[in-house]
Amino acid sequence: MGSINALETLSGFIAAEASLSGTLSSVGGLAGKVSVTKEYDIYDGEYKIVPRIFEEQVLPTSNRVLKEDVVVKEVPFYETGNDSGGITAYIGKDVENGL
Repeated sequence: MGSINALETLSGFIAAEASLSGTLSSVGGLAGKVSVTKEYDIYDGEYKIVPRIFEEQVLPTSNRVLKEDVVVKEVPFYETGNDSGGITAYIGKDVENGL
């Protein structure tokens, strides 16, 4: 039987809600898979968010499975000419849609 020489240290833990299987070698590293057996609720909130001014928004995604990426849209910006010949800029307000 050959000898085993430790080249690196492997440490960590596996919780009861997951399992790890695979191989560890000094040449190829770690190969295998991790299976999580814990069930999570599906996130059923908004996936497209428009930032609000002066108001924090929290998406309740903690410990949830998401079906798609959350998209944070650009900050609304609109500009228009004014009576003085200049430009008025609206940042954080969607003037075109009345919001």
